[in-house]
Amino acid sequence: MRKTVLFVIAGVLVAAAVIGGVLVWRQNQAAGGTDNETQGGLIPKVAAPDFSLADNEGNNVSLSALRGNYVILFFSGGLGCLPCLPQMGELSKDPGLNNDGTIAFSIIPDPPSAWQKAQEASSSLARARPLFDTEGKVFQDYEALNISSLMRQGLHMSHTYFVIDREGIIASVIDDPAMGVRNDVLVSLLDELRKIESAQP
Repeated sequence: MRKTVLFVIAGVLVAAAVIGGVLVWRQNQAAGGTDNETQGGLIPKVAAPDFSLADNEGNNVSLSALRGNYVILFFSGGLGCLPCLPQMGELSKDPGLNNDGTIAFSIIPDPPSAWQKAQEASSSLARARPLFDTEGKVFQDYEALNISSLMRQGLHMSHTYFVIDREGIIASVIDDPAMGVRNDVLVSLLDELRKIESAQP
């Protein structure tokens, strides 16, 4: 039985509750709140599984090499998921999510050749930063297809964010059944994590 905490940072709920969906937050019990049982997904405050995936420039990106940064991994249905495309495009353009101490990637199941064609056809994907998990191993390691949501029960789709702290620990898992663009939510969460970090002795 996996125990997690469901909570929403103040001010985020209104932005999150759109088109009938609500973000599901899972954080370590130390964050406060009430214990609740949820299904699927890794429990936050465990080490994030390492990986090495190719990006759209042909470079191999490994999580271990990014230690010392906050890392956001957006697991999406890829090019076959139309609601995912705006988030993939916006995720990498936001300076609040891509700076000296933070970097964001989209984990997708598509091959690089398919991505190149899509990128050429859509200017909104020009600055997107995908990592190609064509074998699905990273999806499996992060259990990103097992997270329950009312919209996706029984479907092999994902619109889920893993926020990893500077030490390589999963700080938060956010599942979004509404499949929207959640940059503001992620920026707010990072601000909270930095406040917690700065308050530690």
